[in-house]
Amino acid sequence: MPPAPFGSRPTRQEVQGSYAGFAALRSDGRVTCWGDVGVETELPSTLRDIQQLQSTNFAYATLDRQGRVYCWGDSDCGGDAGHLALENVATLASAGGAFAAICHDGSVLTWGLEDGGGDSSHVSHQLVKVQHIWGSLGHVQEALRDVMHVATTDSAFAALCREGDAARVVAWGHAEYGGDTSTVERRLSSGVRQITGSLGAFAAVLVDGGVVCWGHSMMGGDSSSVQEQLRDVVSVTASGRSFAALRSDQTVVTWGAGDAGGVCPRRAREKLQQVVALQGTEQAFVALRSDGQLVTWGNPLHGGDCTGLQELMSLL
Repeated sequence: MPPAPFGSRPTRQEVQGSYAGFAALRSDGRVTCWGDVGVETELPSTLRDIQQLQSTNFAYATLDRQGRVYCWGDSDCGGDAGHLALENVATLASAGGAFAAICHDGSVLTWGLEDGGGDSSHVSHQLVKVQHIWGSLGHVQEALRDVMHVATTDSAFAALCREGDAARVVAWGHAEYGGDTSTVERRLSSGVRQITGSLGAFAAVLVDGGVVCWGHSMMGGDSSSVQEQLRDVVSVTASGRSFAALRSDQTVVTWGAGDAGGVCPRRAREKLQQVVALQGTEQAFVALRSDGQLVTWGNPLHGGDCTGLQELMSLL
């Protein structure tokens, strides 16, 4: 499902988890916290009319309907943004240690862990007419402009920038986990339609239906074993350390860590026909077929085994 336009996100019930705590966005626009991060900070009574809640591993951030941002928790992981003028913000995104605020004018402000992507000053000159950012851990730079959407991995950012009729990718953060595109830069220049991140790698769907990957090879950053199959790809979905590509013929191609869904066993692979949607957990995938059947693979403890649910699904 595509992200909602800026400013259109309604207040909704939502729960976000940090490493050892939770924060809940209530239907009345207030926030309730519990756990290590939540109990350490008493939230101000003025924190109300909240429309979005995000979390890193040790901090939280809220966005109210007036476009103002409030943060709390570990300052190193984004819990303190007092040095920023966080107003006129349209939406928030988060990763393991950083937040990104996209303003209504298309600019972006980020804060949190610098060594995980929060400091993008070295690529700020490239971050013009940005359409999307896929991000990670994360000081602030103000050169991000014309941003539409933000998503996250765990140790790097990737931005999709408009350039004429095409689009280009700019990445920063931990090089091994997707912050360096130098090895795939030429292939990415052919035009990118979508970028998806696992915990340590990115997969980009090209306009011609091909796929380009970079980042940690054990987390999906190496697709060489299935590269010939990665054609006519419509979309890519990630688990924590693997990817699954949905092709136009409604079949699926997987790669990455075998114990996280990167290797699809024969029993499941034979059923991966007429697939209309994919979803991933940290270590498993589920495919929805056009006839309503579910096909799962990966770690059973992470949703990789739906045995016994097919009868239930037939009743829905």
